[in-house]
Amino acid sequence: MKGFKKNKKGFTLTELVIVVAILGVLAAIVVPIYSASLKEAREAADNANERALRSAAALYVAENGWPSEGTLKEWTSSNATEWQTYLTDWPERQQDESEWKVTIDGSAKKIDVTVVQAGGSGD
Repeated sequence: MKGFKKNKKGFTLTELVIVVAILGVLAAIVVPIYSASLKEAREAADNANERALRSAAALYVAENGWPSEGTLKEWTSSNATEWQTYLTDWPERQQDESEWKVTIDGSAKKIDVTVVQAGGSGD
């Protein structure tokens, strides 16, 4: 019978288990940090989109004037074509499946940007 070679190349099972354990610890540290960063990025994107919608509505009012007393002009992604003059694309919500709704109130001389459930009214 031949004897085992003493100078085998490769890793032992113990070394591999240690490496896997270290990778698991690193993953446990990195994943929550990544998730928090992703959430913050989505919130920042939604805040920027809200400002863009508000600016587009203000530009609309500057060019066309406020709607008449008692009149609301509402923009959503599905029912308005006038916004296309003021935005290249209607922004999508990043944090959830809801959508934006812009209301230009002629009575209160106010612009509201709200979040509505997809296909719904306001919240």
